[in-house]
Amino acid sequence: MPIGFEAANLVESIRKSNTQSIVIRVAQKQREKGSRPRKSSDRAKLPGFGLLGGIANGTGRHIYDLELAKAQKALEFWFYCEIFYVLSACLLKISVGFFLLRITIKKYHIWTLWTFIFGTGIFGTVYTLIVIFQCHPVSAWWMIPERKGCVSPKVIAYMTYAASGINAVADWVFGLLPVFIIKDLQMSKRMKIVVNGLLSFAAMWVLLIRTSLLGWIEANCYYQI
Repeated sequence: MPIGFEAANLVESIRKSNTQSIVIRVAQKQREKGSRPRKSSDRAKLPGFGLLGGIANGTGRHIYDLELAKAQKALEFWFYCEIFYVLSACLLKISVGFFLLRITIKKYHIWTLWTFIFGTGIFGTVYTLIVIFQCHPVSAWWMIPERKGCVSPKVIAYMTYAASGINAVADWVFGLLPVFIIKDLQMSKRMKIVVNGLLSFAAMWVLLIRTSLLGWIEANCYYQI
């Protein structure tokens, strides 16, 4: 049995028993009663509960195993996930670029970083707009079975190939440039190796794996919801 299917069944059981809503309400009441300021842990809980909505409605299960209403709701959650995935990936790379600018002194390193920071921002913005407005109206993206007014799934797949390629190049640049940045710094060889390892950490393999799965996405326009 697929892991996504098991997780969906588990969350569905929780949802039916209203456990999730009860926990949220009790936590909120306790917070209001104590009049304590909202902490970072509290802020992290709400998005976590929100992500369960996609699982409860069918994310990770095939469209043919779901009721029509749940399939549409699952696709709607998936649509939002696509948007925030693109934004978070771009913002992560931009933040790494700004961090490296703080420790860079050579001009060609600085120009390289600024080039990829702007390039990542521009391409990320364009790709996000394509994801959002690939259907007209936007809500047509999760409408089943009539999904009219949408760009061909092949076009989106090709765009995603391009996005993965550009992200891979950016990851290589942001990952390998620190090696040259700290090369001339006065620190032990062991420390340089440690710092290079930390600064070079990136989501390269995630992007390569995702790229290898794009052919499957192209063949299944509704994905695995």
